[in-house]
Amino acid sequence: MSDQQKGRVWHTVGHSDEIQALSWYSNRHAHYLASGSKDKTIRIWMFDMQGQFRKVFRTLQLPKPPANMSDQQKGRVWLTVTWAQRPDMEARQLDHAPSENTDMVSDAGADDDTLFLISSSHAGELLHWKVDPKQHTCKKFAANVHSRSIFNIHHMFSLPSGSGGSSSSSSSLASMGERVITISMDRLIVMWDVNTMKPVWRIPGLGGFVYSLDSSTNDPSRVAIACGDKTIRLWNPLSRSDPYESVQIWKGIQSKVTMICCHPSVDGVIAYGLEDGRVGLAHVPTLSTVTFQGGHKGTVYEVGWCTRKPSLVPPCVVSPLDADRAVAVPVDQDTSDAQGTPPPESPALESPTSDKSRKRSEPPSRGGKARSGKRQAASGINAPSTGGLYMYSCGEGIILEWPPDDSDSTGKNINIHIQERNPEYVATVQGASKRKFPSRTEFAWQPVND
Repeated sequence: MSDQQKGRVWHTVGHSDEIQALSWYSNRHAHYLASGSKDKTIRIWMFDMQGQFRKVFRTLQLPKPPANMSDQQKGRVWLTVTWAQRPDMEARQLDHAPSENTDMVSDAGADDDTLFLISSSHAGELLHWKVDPKQHTCKKFAANVHSRSIFNIHHMFSLPSGSGGSSSSSSSLASMGERVITISMDRLIVMWDVNTMKPVWRIPGLGGFVYSLDSSTNDPSRVAIACGDKTIRLWNPLSRSDPYESVQIWKGIQSKVTMICCHPSVDGVIAYGLEDGRVGLAHVPTLSTVTFQGGHKGTVYEVGWCTRKPSLVPPCVVSPLDADRAVAVPVDQDTSDAQGTPPPESPALESPTSDKSRKRSEPPSRGGKARSGKRQAASGINAPSTGGLYMYSCGEGIILEWPPDDSDSTGKNINIHIQERNPEYVATVQGASKRKFPSRTEFAWQPVND
């Protein structure tokens, strides 16, 4: 503590860990300082009107964290605090208009020592405290708004009538009642109504570049966003109640999301590719992910779904002049479905290229090295059901095939299928470019009419 007017500095023993927030409150008889700490306590320090420290008015302990939180999440607490408006302040006359910082001035009587605080808590929870010298109560604001730690709480004071505020902004504040604005690690900016303890509006922010967009055929109004902040965002721009409405999927994603593709028929399933070469599935209803064992050696720049299992078709022969052009190449997969009936043909359209700017590498037979360790499943779930469809990814010059129902798969190089079923094509490519296979940069499945 320091008194700048008298040049005095003094210390007092308080929290057992670093202090993360401070906020002043004053009435006609005392000054109060609230401090929030990493030790999961809030301390209220009381000073007389001359600035002399008198006592620790109260020490508040955060409620127990939710049972489903991990030990690591429990340890990541950011405890910020601000003073809340007294419920009876509308009937009082302020001596001073509130400043733009988080300090509050009140003319509460000496016999009224009840204080009101708003603080953050575990996993994005917001708390409202009522504190007097002998006891305190704590209420939670609406749940499931912030999903991660709240860093700051800004209090917007409503001015009572007759307080001298004559500007249009003062009138607006007086009419809307008490509000606070919170910012969080989940990149949400939320305005809250303190009286109802519910959000008024929320604005999501992004922490990285947007690399890809896609929407489901089942719900075209909802847009899936691949973001460089290691999240997948689901935005509903057509929402009438909140045009900023969105949710994010982040658990289990440990690299930039560079490409996404919604499942063509199963709602709530999204394939994604990452900057580190891995691919996975996101399950929207549970906001969870499953990342596959194997992957590419570099950034994934295309993912997609095979809507049908292609049947055997005659090999496709191309001339050497076609080696660097987009060509239709039949791909041999399972020749029958579960009932043994050959499905309609659906050749793959693959695009070899001779672009010298891309780093060429000999494609591994099984899609590169399998990552060691257990596969990443955010909530311990298996890969969501995808109706038996296959997932494909393109990165670092190769295309890999993934059975979505097997999250332990390391991916199968599609060149294996091409080599087995198209010997003439392989011979032509080898003769034209003096190498085994061209570098793949793109793919697309030819639509099949039922």
